[in-house]
Amino acid sequence: MELRKVESAYESQKKLHGYSEDVHSRSLWGKLYPFSVMADELCCFPDDMKMIEDIGHVGVSRFLQVIGARIVAVGRAQELALEKENKSALDVAELSLALEEKEKTITELSSELAEEKRLRLSSAEEVKTTKVENDRLGSRVKELQAEVYEAFAQGFERAASQVRVLFPESDVDKLDATKVVVGGQLVEDEAVVVDEGEGSSIGDKIE
Repeated sequence: MELRKVESAYESQKKLHGYSEDVHSRSLWGKLYPFSVMADELCCFPDDMKMIEDIGHVGVSRFLQVIGARIVAVGRAQELALEKENKSALDVAELSLALEEKEKTITELSSELAEEKRLRLSSAEEVKTTKVENDRLGSRVKELQAEVYEAFAQGFERAASQVRVLFPESDVDKLDATKVVVGGQLVEDEAVVVDEGEGSSIGDKIE
C-alpha cells in the first residue's frame, strides 16, 4: 500500500480516535461523557445481561471478533464505493474537458471552412469580374479599331479631295486606301515585306 494512502487514511479519521477537550457531556467524543451511566440506563436489561453471562467470555469475545470483522468489511466497502464515485466524477470531468476541446476544435475548423468558402466565392467573383472587364475591354478595342479605321478613311478622303483641287488633271479614282507605294507601284498593304537584313523599311521602298 502506498504511504500516501496510509497517511491520508490516518488524517481522515484522526479526530474519531481521540477525545474532545470540551467539558460538556453532550458529545460521545467528549472526555466527560458518562458511557457507564448510559449503559446502565439504556443497555443493561436483566434478560440481556443474563444471556451474556450464559454465553460466557469466550462466546462474547468471538462475537466481538465477528462484529469487528464485519464492521471492517462494511467500512472498507464504503471507502471503495466512495473512491469509485470520486473516480467516476473525475472521469466525467476529464470527458467534459475533452468534449470542450473537441467542440473548440470543431468551431475553429468551421471558421476555417467558412473563411475558405468565402475566399473561394471571392475568387470566383473576381474571375467573373475579370471576365466581364475583359469582355468590356475587348468591345472597347473593337470600338477604337472602328474609330481608327473611320478616322483613317476620313483622312484619306480629305487628302484625295485636296489632290483633286490642287491637281485637277490627276485621276484620283485610282487611289486606294488599302494599298501602298512600293517600287513605283501600288500594291496591297499585306504584300509589303520589310527586309530586316538590310535595315530597310516601307519608307525606303516608297518612291
